[in-house]
Amino acid sequence: GATQRRRFLVVSRMSRMSRICTADNKMEDKRKLLHQEQCILDLAGHRAGLQPGEACPLCGSTKHPSITAYAVLDVSSTEQALKDKQLALQNKSKEARRPMSL
Repeated sequence: GATQRRRFLVVSRMSRMSRICTADNKMEDKRKLLHQEQCILDLAGHRAGLQPGEACPLCGSTKHPSITAYAVLDVSSTEQALKDKQLALQNKSKEARRPMSL
């Protein structure tokens, strides 16, 4: 009856809110990744000056194993993924605001 209907609506609403929270967390992860990638790219000039066997002026290491990995970062791909996550979150938020009915 009415109690079951109310229970169903509450559970459905909680499920919607959980999906929004998950989408928000995924978007925040992408935002952090994008920020990290942008910081890494900002250091490109410093990496270009590193020479094999010479000490890094920042950490003193004579080994620079990550130079190649950082050279292939694709920030535009991460930016697009973040935009996709933002759009998904907006859609889930709109869905959650819609009135529910049986």
